[in-house]
Amino acid sequence: MNIIAILLACGPVTVKIEPLSDSSGTDAVQYGAMSPETTDDSGLEDESDPSLEDTPTEDPDNPDTGEDSADSDDQTEEPPFDEDPDSPDPNLDSDNDGVTDLEELDNGTDPYNEDTDSDGMVDGEELYNGTDPLNPDTDDDGLTDGEENLMATDPLNPDSDADGLTDGEEVQLGTDPLSPDDNNQGNPDDWDWGEPVVDSAYLAGIYPVQFQFVNSHTGYLLCDDVFDIEILTDGSLNFTHPCVTPNGSVLDIEQDFVIHSIVDYAQQYGQHYNYVYGYLNGSAHVTVPSGAVFSTSGQFNTSGQVVESGGNRTLSISWTVDIDTPSGLRTYHGSMYTVH
Repeated sequence: MNIIAILLACGPVTVKIEPLSDSSGTDAVQYGAMSPETTDDSGLEDESDPSLEDTPTEDPDNPDTGEDSADSDDQTEEPPFDEDPDSPDPNLDSDNDGVTDLEELDNGTDPYNEDTDSDGMVDGEELYNGTDPLNPDTDDDGLTDGEENLMATDPLNPDSDADGLTDGEEVQLGTDPLSPDDNNQGNPDDWDWGEPVVDSAYLAGIYPVQFQFVNSHTGYLLCDDVFDIEILTDGSLNFTHPCVTPNGSVLDIEQDFVIHSIVDYAQQYGQHYNYVYGYLNGSAHVTVPSGAVFSTSGQFNTSGQVVESGGNRTLSISWTVDIDTPSGLRTYHGSMYTVH
């Protein structure tokens, strides 16, 4: 048998030539192409045959067979946006505080904690109300923003009722941070100091006093008089007294004071402190011969008090005033003391 290899465009094809016997007894030659299933005598399939490619096996857990399903085990699920900063979701609010995660990152708050500063208000509420979601006490008054929200005080104002005490101080003292006069004495809370308060009428009455008006720097005495004054039942003290100077000039001196609060120290601290103390505050006005009026000012604050101790009552008031005299600006001191 003769074998001839022929190279064609489609690839090598082997032609087998076998001698045949015809009726004449001579050998004849039959030409024919070998089956493409084999390329040699080994009987193995040709690697170039498309039938040699792998056939996907159906996955019993995944009826959709094919290359996609075969490769699915090697693919990684796309992470959520908060794990992939390159693909953020602008509407995601991981902690449900009313602020998106992107806004929280911009504000420095925690996108996974609805109350970043742990003050009782969620971050969204704080940003809406203008408080600081990173500071539990925005106005630094001793109360957290959440506590102020519950009490209806102003978390942006340390003294909601403008009485001189911070909201935190009022809560500690037991006064109302929303009422400037919750003791009903007509006085702001900062005069109370937590002590028991006595009605101002308790110290009402007539007081004999000595009044002096002197130059604060030289001690030169302009007038020295004794007279009676009256404290009214509402705690007010208002009178005008003429001061006649050594050269005969007359100064009209008006004094206007009021008792802001009266404290019974015996009730507060025990019988060892057996006295009642009334705090006075007010002003004085001096009218000079030219008609000009000068009011209390200068180096000393106007002050006064009325005290009852051992059955005796004493009153004292002190103030200063700057007066523009013909000799220049002078400071004068007025004082008034009870005499018996």
